[in-house]
Order: sequence, then C-alpha cells, then structure tokens
Amino acid sequence: MASREAVLQEVSIVGAALRLVPVQFRGDRDVVLAAVSQYGGAVQFATESLRADKSVGLAAVSNHGHALPFLNQELILDRDVVQAACKRHGEVLAFVGPEMRADRTIVSPR
Repeated sequence: MASREAVLQEVSIVGAALRLVPVQFRGDRDVVLAAVSQYGGAVQFATESLRADKSVGLAAVSNHGHALPFLNQELILDRDVVQAACKRHGEVLAFVGPEMRADRTIVSPR
C-alpha cells in the first residue's frame, strides 16, 4: 500500500495521478489540494465532499478554469469560484446560470 507521503509527492508532480491513487487518498484534503494545485482537473477524482469544499474548488479553478463543472453544484453557483474560473477560461460561463452570465463583474476584476 502506498504511503501518504509518497502519494502527496506523486500528485504534487502529476496532479492527474489522483485518479490512480487508493480511494482513501481521494478524500484526503491535503492530497487533493496538492493534486489540484498542479492540475485543476484532478478535482474530478476527489470525493464528493471535497468537490464541495470551497478552498479545494478555488484551488482547482484557479489552476484550470475548466475544472468548474466537476465541482459540487453549490460551488458552480458561487460567485468567487466562478470569477476565479473565468480568469483562466472565460468560456466556463456556459456552465453557470443566465444571471451570472449577464453579470459583467464576473468576468471583470473587482
């Protein structure tokens, strides 16, 4: 069985490796944060509870805006998370509601 330290090191180098690690590490906040900081799309392999964690969501979309649809629905509707995602990839507005798409401040700096 892989040690936590080995898993942390691996996902810090290759975030997408989160999909290959033992399931218990996909629910480990530190492991998931290390993975999404390297590759935001790795959030899709995290547990549901971590896909609902705002700091995990922000880290993921700040690295890779296209991680937005992999987050919990509440985070997809969270203004801060959507704004961080749009800074990386404006086209992710397609995943949010019309009210947020119409809000010019979402795609503009505060």
